[in-house]
This record gives sequence, C-alpha cells and structure tokens, in this order.
Amino acid sequence: MTKKRIATMATCIALVGAVAVGGTLALLTKESNTVTNTFTVGTGYKEGDLSLREHDVNQVLNTKDNYGGYVSLGDDNWKKSSDGKYTGVEYKNLVENTTLDKDPQFVLSATAPKSWIVAKLDLGSDFSSKLTISAVETAGVTGDWYRYEPDADGTPENPKYVKVDGSDDIVTGKYYIFDTAISANGTTDPLFKQLSVVDVDNGAPSAITVKGAAVEFIEGSDFEGSRDAVMTAAMSAIK
Repeated sequence: MTKKRIATMATCIALVGAVAVGGTLALLTKESNTVTNTFTVGTGYKEGDLSLREHDVNQVLNTKDNYGGYVSLGDDNWKKSSDGKYTGVEYKNLVENTTLDKDPQFVLSATAPKSWIVAKLDLGSDFSSKLTISAVETAGVTGDWYRYEPDADGTPENPKYVKVDGSDDIVTGKYYIFDTAISANGTTDPLFKQLSVVDVDNGAPSAITVKGAAVEFIEGSDFEGSRDAVMTAAMSAIK
C-alpha cells in the first residue's frame, strides 16, 4: 500500500462565489385597450436574492479510513463568514488518496421570484493533475443539472444539453442549467459532491470558481421550452 503523504505546505481550495441575475422578456400586458410589449431584465430581483453556499467540513484525524480527508458536517451547517454571509470552504494540509466533501449549490432568498438557475464552473488549469471530481448527485433530489454544449463551431443555434449523471460529465469552463425552476427559499441540488486528492507534491491546486445566474420563471413554461432563452440570458450575466 502506498503511504499517504501530507503536503509540507498548507494548501487550500477556495470556492469563489460570484452570483448575478439575468432576466427574460415579460409577458404582453394590456393597458387602456392597447397591448404593449414590455421588456424587463431582472426587475424581480434585488441584491442578495441568489446565493452560493456549501456545507462546512471537518478534517478526519482519528481514523485510518480517509485519514486527512474532509467530511461534511451536513444539515444546516453551512460555511459562513464572521458577518453571516455564505463563503467557501478552505482545505489545508491535503493528503493524497483521500476525499474532500464539497457540495456547491444555489439558494434563493425568501423574497426572490421563482427562477431557473444557471452555473458556470472553472476548475483551474492544474486541477486534473492534483484533484478529481469523484461524486455528483446521480439521483437528483430536487432536479438534475445539465451541461450546455453549443454547436461544434461555438454557435448556440443547436445546443445540446448533457445530463450530469457522473463525474465525467463535469467539465471545466462549461455552463450548467438546473432543470427545475426553484421558488423562494428553494435550493438546487449540488453541482457536485466530492473531490479526490491525486497529488500534493507540486504546490496547491488553483481555486475552484463557481458563478451563477437566476433567470425569472414564466408561469406555464417548462424546461425544454425555456432552456435556450434562459441560457442566453444567463450567459450574458455570467462570463
């Protein structure tokens, strides 16, 4: 058995949360017997309506199983800063061949409108040589994430939507859309659930960056009929 090695330097992986809001075209409204096209972008949102969060973790130090890895504290133990805002988890003193629980997900405030959620993921250029994504939510509790794939020439006219069924479906630099619109106080399933440590000998991994956008839901719409317009709005909000 290969002996696990602890990094000689303190290494960390920080989840950098940056959220934005997008919007869709409002429905036709009738005023004084005149039908008017009213165009709105994100008018139903205010600052703080969309948040990115993940559970806090503890490092395993009292067992041979996953010694040096990190396990989620679960339940309502969300990682927060001293001022009560959601923040990312830092993982220090990484150990090879261990796992790190990490479950970034989006939540709407109590006053936010029902929304579609789109995420963009950046794992950093050195991710695959140091870490891997080792677990995703294969049986969605609330819904499922889909990876957005434009045409081969990069145009969005005939995109594909690849359901995230396994770790291989998570690709850096891509956009992901949740197939269920969430209501106020609602949350998406995690974009992924766990990382595995591959190598600790060549410095700290880059930060993992997750960005997201909320696009207002139009009553009577569905995922297949909405997703192209939602993606267009969201991609203009998160680059």
